[in-house]
Amino acid sequence: MLVRIPPWAEPGTLRAEVDGQLWLGPLVEGYLLLRRAGRACTVTFAMAERRSVESICYVKHTIDWRGDQIVAMSPQGALRAMFPPVD
Repeated sequence: MLVRIPPWAEPGTLRAEVDGQLWLGPLVEGYLLLRRAGRACTVTFAMAERRSVESICYVKHTIDWRGDQIVAMSPQGALRAMFPPVD
């Protein structure tokens, strides 16, 4: 079985288990190879968090990311906020 590992995943936090035992299978081109498919498999990794400043319609926005998802943005939209404000 091949499990896609997102490119933003922190490699040092990647952990895989097959039937409750640590699995040290190879990571090939962004996929973790689990040779014993069909059994209970668990893959975990830390969610990367970062903050960036982006220009949207000539206005600078501060954006908080978790993985590849926006979780907060400031300033918020004038009519309808799509994300909570950045702390």
